[in-house]
Amino acid sequence: MDWELLLPTGFVLLGSVGLLCGGLAAYHYLRWERSNDTPRLPVAIGAFALQYGIVFVLAGLSSYSLLRTILMFFTTMALVIAIRLGLQAHSSAGTRITLAALFTLSAYICKMGSDYYQFAKHGW
Repeated sequence: MDWELLLPTGFVLLGSVGLLCGGLAAYHYLRWERSNDTPRLPVAIGAFALQYGIVFVLAGLSSYSLLRTILMFFTTMALVIAIRLGLQAHSSAGTRITLAALFTLSAYICKMGSDYYQFAKHGW
């Protein structure tokens, strides 16, 4: 297996599917489920959107390694919160936001695996 090609491709595909599912979940919630009594679902959608904000901040912080580590932890926690609250919502938008967070978390795991593979390959 060619991990050097498979991991970045998995990152791009899983990240794209996660973003698409997250957008569909937000659209479905705002269009049809806003009137229902689902208090956890807006928090799950907000946590999912927050992790994208954290990732964009992470892209600009190349010299602060401790701050990058802390922000990566917050990104993971935001995705875990989105998964948990999406599962507890028991609605179709909750299921979609759960899938979006799972796909996005899998994409970040592929990205970290690709970085680890490159570091191990070059002996850094």
